Amino acid sequence: MKKNNNIKDLRNDSILNLLKRVWCKLKRRRKVQFILLILLMLFSSIAEIVSIGAILPFLSAINNPQYLYEKSYMAYPIKFLKIHESHDLILPLLIFFIFTTLFATILRTLFLWATTKYSFNSGAELSGEMYNKTLYQSYTIHVNRNSSEVINSITLKADRFIYGVTLPTITLISSFVILILILGVIILTVPLSVKILFFSFGIIYLIIVLFSRKKLESNSFIIGKEASKSIRILQEGLGGIRDVLLDGLQQAYTNSFTKADTKLRKAQGNNQLITQMPRIFIESLGLIIIAVVAYSLSNKGSNISEAIPLLGLIALSSQRLLPIFQQAYSAWTSILGSKSSLMGIVELLEQTIYIPQKYSDIKFKNQIELKNISYKFLNETKYVLNNINLVIKKGEKIGVIGSTGSGKSTLVDIVMGLLKPTNGQILIDGVDIDRDNTLSWQSNLSHVPQSIFLSDASILENIAFGVEKNSINIQKAKYAIVQSQLENFIESLPENYNTLIGERGVRLSGGQRQRIGIARSLYKQPNIIIFDEATSSLDSKTEEAMMEAINKLDKNLTLILIAHRISTLKNCDTIIEIKDGTICRSGKYNEIINEKA
Repeated sequence: MKKNNNIKDLRNDSILNLLKRVWCKLKRRRKVQFILLILLMLFSSIAEIVSIGAILPFLSAINNPQYLYEKSYMAYPIKFLKIHESHDLILPLLIFFIFTTLFATILRTLFLWATTKYSFNSGAELSGEMYNKTLYQSYTIHVNRNSSEVINSITLKADRFIYGVTLPTITLISSFVILILILGVIILTVPLSVKILFFSFGIIYLIIVLFSRKKLESNSFIIGKEASKSIRILQEGLGGIRDVLLDGLQQAYTNSFTKADTKLRKAQGNNQLITQMPRIFIESLGLIIIAVVAYSLSNKGSNISEAIPLLGLIALSSQRLLPIFQQAYSAWTSILGSKSSLMGIVELLEQTIYIPQKYSDIKFKNQIELKNISYKFLNETKYVLNNINLVIKKGEKIGVIGSTGSGKSTLVDIVMGLLKPTNGQILIDGVDIDRDNTLSWQSNLSHVPQSIFLSDASILENIAFGVEKNSINIQKAKYAIVQSQLENFIESLPENYNTLIGERGVRLSGGQRQRIGIARSLYKQPNIIIFDEATSSLDSKTEEAMMEAINKLDKNLTLILIAHRISTLKNCDTIIEIKDGTICRSGKYNEIINEKA
């Protein structure tokens, strides 16, 4: 509910305020770089205006050098260059025009390079920050969140932020500065009628912005929603490819994906159309302006040759001004069309990370005590666990059995510190586990789930999961391999533990994947290993071999095994049965069997 309210608040927020919130999350050096970028943009804009202004005296020198020779603003250059004949002005003015144009081009190129580098570096930092803050969220938040939306925000929306927000924002500021300077030149040099025509460009674009704003924002939400849906469908289809192939669901997934993708592309196309369409009409209007001005001057009986410099200035100003109007408009529409992406980015960037107020080093030496533990999920009224009391001694092998939905997995999630009990305490050697010492407690634990996540890397890299390849401790890995009884299998491979296993371990059998899971947990050198239905997907023979490997693990390890079948737990010191969130039976294997009988 809190998340939904937050999204609603962000939707009602203005684009400007969303940009401010992202700005606050940028590192200090990126803020300084942005200011330097603006200064470079200012110099580039001034150089652009000087290059435009240089065309007027050059064209005047070609058309009527004597007229220019008599102008007061040319007195100093003429005196400095020691020019005595008016026609001698042409070459210096040509050189000046070429120099200013080349200098402006160099600055524009440098500005483009700096802008692009800044945008992509900032995007990379923000993506990293979003991913970092997401990974540090509590397990409760993760299980209540759609992973496709998160992936969409960190990848696609981050890209959209670069192309649709950062670059357009810089372009918008740059275009605004250049527009002000060019319009300033126009105000000082052209007749009133031409000034009105040029200013009409801006009014036309402003009217279009006002009419298209709502549509652009609406399209941005469609893009955000359908992009997340497309990713979800792709993940489901490819992740469950066995079921898709067996049940013949290819067309169903294709239809769902095509429907979402079509809506996404349609909204993107509409935004592109709104962005690009005005350019066609405005460019035509620019040509009409030049023709009308030329006709007006000739109709007044003016010497057309005297009007050539003015027409040249108008033509050059139009050639620079019209694209800048379009750039500014395109940048603004791009930012408006990226509101949904901005919302997703702000939501992830503003996630809070709890910082422990004190450091407590938890070392498991004697026992784990679950005292009056009860738990219910957010917004639920029914308790999943109710008044659980349990003591687990160091070195014990505890079995947990129960039907689906009885609360077994919730119980071990609480033991692992992933879920905070609604009521009750977890005591480790008498120390209460709270937010400040959860990480220290978790350093004692390893977890072997039913479905082992395996990356498309070598066996060694999957055993030392999350460790850089050149930082892997080979001795620890070999110990884990021997303990998990993987040694013979690995030695039979052509590249031993450097053998690639394929995506999700596709080249391995179910038993081999589970053994890698055990080796991974042993590599961490834990005090406690929790097997969460780690053998439930295996056939009887493979399960028996797996349990044999588990039973041969170091006797100092504390093992908690969750299973559906009680026969899997026959070698456990104690077996507890959970039913409807409470412990209904507890004892040794034979006691539980006899009681059931």
